[in-house]
Amino acid sequence: MIVNAPDGSAMLIRYSDFLPTPAPPQVWGDCFSAFIAPDNVNRWLSGYFNGEVQLRWAGVDKTRSVKQYSYVPPGALAVFLT
Repeated sequence: MIVNAPDGSAMLIRYSDFLPTPAPPQVWGDCFSAFIAPDNVNRWLSGYFNGEVQLRWAGVDKTRSVKQYSYVPPGALAVFLT
């Protein structure tokens, strides 16, 4: 995928570049598995936030459900403050 920043710069991020072992992020009390983007991607993204962040990919297989929605597409991406 290509992520475009507000200043016009862009970063190509391949799903195959994410770390091979999932880590357990927590969102609103839910724990699930997600793969962490490479350090260079996270450093680049952190430059646009007020602190260090990590891009996480939920992977092909859905590991988190959302109570309000009966369908949550697999492969979600999220940015987490670290």
